Amino acid sequence: MQAIARKLEYSELPTKASDVLTLRAKAKKEYAERILAQRKMLPFAERVFGGEYIVAKHHKYVSEVLEKAAAREEGYTKLVIHLPPQHGKSELITKLFVAWYLGKNPDHPVMLTGYNATLATGFGRAIRNYVASPEYQRIFSNIELAQDSKSAGRWNLAAPHRGALIAAGIQGGLTGHGAKLLVIDDPIKTRDEAENKEFRDKIVRAYQNVLSTRLHSGAVQILVMTRWHKNDLAGWLLQNDKDFRYIRIPAIAESKHDPLHRRPGRALWPYRKTIEELKKQKELIGGYQFGSLYQGDPQSQAGKLFRRDYFQIIPRDEVSRGLDWVRYWDLALGENQKSHFTASARAAMDEVGNVYYDGWLHGRWPWPVVRALIKRVALMEKHVLVGVESAGQQKGMVQELHFDQELSDIGILGVPVQTSKRVRALPVTARGEGGFLFLVKGPWNDMVIDEAVEFDTGDYDDNVDVLSGCMKLLAINPQYNGLGGDEEDDDEAPSAAEPREDTDAEDILAATEDEDGRPYSVTMPEEYEKALEGFIPLAIGATHHNDDDYDDDEDDGYDDEEPYWA
Repeated sequence: MQAIARKLEYSELPTKASDVLTLRAKAKKEYAERILAQRKMLPFAERVFGGEYIVAKHHKYVSEVLEKAAAREEGYTKLVIHLPPQHGKSELITKLFVAWYLGKNPDHPVMLTGYNATLATGFGRAIRNYVASPEYQRIFSNIELAQDSKSAGRWNLAAPHRGALIAAGIQGGLTGHGAKLLVIDDPIKTRDEAENKEFRDKIVRAYQNVLSTRLHSGAVQILVMTRWHKNDLAGWLLQNDKDFRYIRIPAIAESKHDPLHRRPGRALWPYRKTIEELKKQKELIGGYQFGSLYQGDPQSQAGKLFRRDYFQIIPRDEVSRGLDWVRYWDLALGENQKSHFTASARAAMDEVGNVYYDGWLHGRWPWPVVRALIKRVALMEKHVLVGVESAGQQKGMVQELHFDQELSDIGILGVPVQTSKRVRALPVTARGEGGFLFLVKGPWNDMVIDEAVEFDTGDYDDNVDVLSGCMKLLAINPQYNGLGGDEEDDDEAPSAAEPREDTDAEDILAATEDEDGRPYSVTMPEEYEKALEGFIPLAIGATHHNDDDYDDDEDDGYDDEEPYWA
């Protein structure tokens, strides 16, 4: 304590007894606080964080759990800890706890891993910087970094201590090293990885074959992660090693058994996420994702992706006017009865987030027929953003459309397919679960709904792909959700198309020319007629104008009582 008193800053040496007593009191207080920071996690965190460390109830609870782990109390040496996104789990557990642990156990090697090397190395750098900080040196005065080993992903403590830290991605760079403390922070990065069984199995094998074989006797293992899937690494460990304890702290309290003794419905950390914001987040991402990511309770999704009551059928005149529409084409080029279907629909989103689907096309056609359909519908819907599935040979088909001069002033995008069908469909289910999913009344309604509720178990999923594709287009279209573009674009946009009678699919095909400029008259086979019965594509363009753009007194050929795009 005398050394602490000597180091305390004061403007001049004490000249009075009262000054000496004040200095001694300050030194005694400082000494007590340093000892407390050596013994307890949160006082340590508050001192070394380098700013105001805001402590919530869940930080206190987790810190007590980590103290038990460091002391190797029975039942706490193997932990799976779930906290929601943006609630401080990595800062507290992966960074501050590891730094504190090394101060208390300077001869222990530590192994740290995450979904990739960049993430893990970033953690290693933060811990290294904590250890090198003056505040850390005041708490653990005998701990220093070795001068010849200071890289972010691999560094040692200075002699006489043998402690070290190695940080690397979970699928590489960790062989040849041992650990008395293993911390795995978020081994899965994305929903697509989580839904991929092969990827999940790779993570499990990395734990089995590498991480578990690197552990010293009595090692502490901590897996801290946002849950993604029932069978993610956390799920596998809890199922296959009964010594693992699950510390689950949900974003919204669920029952009287809440670990923090919250009443059901209370938010975990209102400072970061209020209950209103959490409920809005649930509406946005859907119950399946919210249950796993925020509540730490992933459920099996087999056969549960869509429910019939997600789809609300409304008459066309109840759809908001002045919306910006997109159209998506899911291509399946074949004519035999075992082929998948080519399907297409248009969609729009209003200012409150309601999504409307309409104008469905569905059938088995060869590419010339599909190309003719895409072209003719695009010419009728000139101000509708068009997206066409672009994967494999379909990339060349999208290029054919780009080379067509008649389509040069129409927005046509090739939409790459990089994630699984299930992942692509999640934004649609989130809208349905929140009550924001609408189908305009039409003869195709039952077909779409039946296929959706049988997703994963039915024979076809083309219509589900269309639902997902439209949602992706709405997300990238700068004029989606009824907001429109800037004023210049609105002023220059053409008015509605010239009046004409509604055109059905057979008329579209007959009016389209082939590659040689000859009329492409198609005698529709019986199965085509059956597949297209009742499916009429959008007949009127200029879908993004507001009502003020039209003079109700002008004889424009449209019934003013009906939507102009009907």
